[in-house]
Amino acid sequence: MAILYPPKFLSTDALFWLKASHELQKTEAKQFDTHHLSKLEVRVKKFDEPTHEALKRLHEALVGLDGVERVSSLFSNDFVETKKGSSDSEMLTVINTGELDTLRLHKLLKERDNDYSNMVEDDYHTFYYFISGENTIDISGLEIPGSYLYDAKNGEIEWPILGSYTLIFLLIMVVVFRLLFRNYVVFFSALMVIGLSTVLTFTLIVMLTGIETMHITMPFITISIALVDFLYFYYRWHVSQYKVNRRNAVIKMLNRSMLPALWTSVITMLGLGSLVFIDSEIIRLLSLSVIISSVTGYMVNLTFLPAMLSYFELEHTHVPYAKIGYFLLHARFTITKRSSLGFWRSPICCLSLEHISSMGRVTLFSNSMCTMNR
Repeated sequence: MAILYPPKFLSTDALFWLKASHELQKTEAKQFDTHHLSKLEVRVKKFDEPTHEALKRLHEALVGLDGVERVSSLFSNDFVETKKGSSDSEMLTVINTGELDTLRLHKLLKERDNDYSNMVEDDYHTFYYFISGENTIDISGLEIPGSYLYDAKNGEIEWPILGSYTLIFLLIMVVVFRLLFRNYVVFFSALMVIGLSTVLTFTLIVMLTGIETMHITMPFITISIALVDFLYFYYRWHVSQYKVNRRNAVIKMLNRSMLPALWTSVITMLGLGSLVFIDSEIIRLLSLSVIISSVTGYMVNLTFLPAMLSYFELEHTHVPYAKIGYFLLHARFTITKRSSLGFWRSPICCLSLEHISSMGRVTLFSNSMCTMNR
């Protein structure tokens, strides 16, 4: 099913909204040649003649790179300016900005409202180079004055960065589960449950709605929901290994965890399921992913997880930090009759003292008024 109905992920809201644009669909239907547009932002401390020459050489170096079709910057060669003559007739004048010196370039941008003002900030410390080409370019070998920032994503998902974050998340899961449960079965079973729940969730969304484009943040919702249900089931199986055999531990896990996990899933679905009726495609997809991931996560934990755990038997079933949870949940102190009476007496005494003090203030005020009248 996942092969027949694969989803596509986007990383920006802009691309998500544009996917339903009729103008974009018309443009794609004409099958124009596509170009990769990237932006190079260069920051300099001072815009003088040496810096001017260095920025102009950078423009020429960018134009000479392989795969680059066009570079638009303040140092482009030709700039077309519209001028009006004495008879109100318009004339076109071509200005070679690449040959202007620093002073004349300042004057050109200050006196005329033209397109070149979008390629430099007003303080002349930040310059922009818009590069159009077949793909991203390698600028590591170029001599760039000052500091720079090269933006070549265009809303695309940076899979190396996303993969590194995923690897860090997996390592944290291994360490935390190892400290809590002292085995590696919990990590691999959690990984299998999360993977199956996520794949089933987005496959069902594509099958039911026909929407293939998803936001990249939606898988994190399914991961969190599946992980909560997994901890319900696995913890009960883990502690049940202490006094019962492997088969009875699975049965006890199902008996103790099935209803709490079910009600958790139902409450989650009812709480966020109403967002499906909102007139926003992003909100509807988020709500739908919550509903379906609640169902798939519960079913995977109810069927696949017990079948997988039935092949394992643990030696260390003690959970080191469980006593803290029991203490917070079950309250180890006993409320006696005396303590309960003391609990209720405290606010009553405070109210009585406040009432007595207020009466004293009223009496003192009345006596002072009587003295003044005399």
